[in-house]
Amino acid sequence: MVQECSLETRAFLLLCLPGCFAMSIPGILNGTVAGTLVVKCMYREGEEGHRKFLCRGPDRRRCVRVIETALGAGQEVRRGRVTLKDSPSEHMFLVVMKDLEVGDADTYWCGVDKNVPQVPVAVTVFPGNECLPSPFAWQWLKSGSGSLWLRGGVGSSPGPRTAFLGGEGGKEGPCVHAHACVRAGLRACV
Repeated sequence: MVQECSLETRAFLLLCLPGCFAMSIPGILNGTVAGTLVVKCMYREGEEGHRKFLCRGPDRRRCVRVIETALGAGQEVRRGRVTLKDSPSEHMFLVVMKDLEVGDADTYWCGVDKNVPQVPVAVTVFPGNECLPSPFAWQWLKSGSGSLWLRGGVGSSPGPRTAFLGGEGGKEGPCVHAHACVRAGLRACV
C-alpha cells in the first residue's frame, strides 16, 4: 500500500511505505526489496501533449528509457513492474515501481519529449525493512561558483553528511559519504 504525500517543487521524489518514514528530497529516493517507489515528475504548462518518460543510467545523454507514453495527454502506460500515469491537469506524471529488486538501484531521469531528460533521480534499494532513521534533515546549498551541494544529518549520527551534486564550478570537491543509505543525484557519492 502506498500512502499519499505532497510537497511543491519543480520535480520531487516521493517515498511512502508502511514501516518507513516518508521522505521527499529532490534527487534522492530509497526503497526496500519487494517494496514500491513512487516518483512524481513535474512538467511545464504547454507540455501536456508531449511524450513523457523515465530513463535509467548515470549519463542523461545515454540513458535507456524504462517506460514512456505515446504523444498525447492523460495516458497510463504499464511495462512490467513499472507504471507511468500522466496527469495533465496537474502538469505532472507519476512513475510507480513495484516489487523492487536490488538491481533497480541506479540513477533515473524524468523527461518530457526531449532528447535530454530533465530531472535526475538516484534510487537506492535496501534488502529487508531497512529505512533511513528519523529525524532526517537535508539542506540544499549553492556555492558562489554555481556548484550544488546537499548537506544533512541522519538520526543521532555524529557530524553532517555532504555530497557534491554538480554545477558550473567544474570541481568535484570533497564528497563525504558516511551513511550507506544515502546516494545523491548527478554524481553519486557512494
